[in-house]
Amino acid sequence: MRKFSLFGEDNLVWSGNSVSEPSDPYFPRSPNLEMMGQDAGATIFRQCQNRRGRQGSRFSSVCFRFEPEDNKVINFFRTLVGGQSRDIDYSIAQFFNMIARTIVVEDRFVYELQIGRDKNTKNIVEMDFSPVSAPEDKLLVYGRHVIQLLPSSVAESHSCSRIRRLDPDDTIIFGAPSRWKRVIRSARSELRFFDAMKFSWMNQITESTTTGRRLHEYDHSSNLKMLARATAPLGWFGRGLFHGYQTDYQGLERQIRWNTFCIDLRNHMIRGLEVAVRRIADILNSGCRLIIDDKSEYTLEDVRRKLQEGKTSTVEIVKLLF
Repeated sequence: MRKFSLFGEDNLVWSGNSVSEPSDPYFPRSPNLEMMGQDAGATIFRQCQNRRGRQGSRFSSVCFRFEPEDNKVINFFRTLVGGQSRDIDYSIAQFFNMIARTIVVEDRFVYELQIGRDKNTKNIVEMDFSPVSAPEDKLLVYGRHVIQLLPSSVAESHSCSRIRRLDPDDTIIFGAPSRWKRVIRSARSELRFFDAMKFSWMNQITESTTTGRRLHEYDHSSNLKMLARATAPLGWFGRGLFHGYQTDYQGLERQIRWNTFCIDLRNHMIRGLEVAVRRIADILNSGCRLIIDDKSEYTLEDVRRKLQEGKTSTVEIVKLLF
């Protein structure tokens, strides 16, 4: 939904062709999946916080700035990230926290740039990045074409066609990097199944399925092992749930893998953010760009090399990772 306009909706003409859909109340919730999304967001938040004495990540840490500075571009950019703080690093870190959680749980997050022009002068008065409710099967991307598919009920309520063609130049899609997409989808499916098995009424249903996975009663130990295996490719540590089922070396390898995933996801979101800033600057005829400064003291590869060499104590490795 578009934000409140100080100039009044009657005085502005807005661009944009997307329609927001209500969330599906029957979509199964997965506490463990949401917890993994929260951990991804928190990890990325720390990776964007390493300035002015804040305690953030010491590896793969970044800060942001605009060059050359343009107040119009920066103010419209704040509309996208939704941050009220004057500290751009903190605003972007909060934005990435929210986006990462959504990507892990729901696969993607989509924005459409909508421009508000004065009816009389045609000058740009406001810009708004409107969220587009678009699950994977309802947003099709073919090259330069972006199509939103609406349910019949939503199309009828808005008196519009079920097929909405979005301007690819004004559509910003935040998703997982290609190398992680299949891994995330597999883990998402497994976590939802795992959480469903906690309820006894689901056990009767699964007995008649063809999945071959039958759990006649909830066994915490065996299900915890299944959860650990499902999230192993991502490296999620389950907030210490898997500690008793792996060696210290395996736990550290898993932690490195998880941070690698979060860094790749953060860098992928940064590229989407750079596209958004470039689009805003082009509309305003500005040369302003988002610049990323690397503030890392060391890299994850340095930590992995020390772990594999076996010359550094476990305590020192843990200190490097946190």
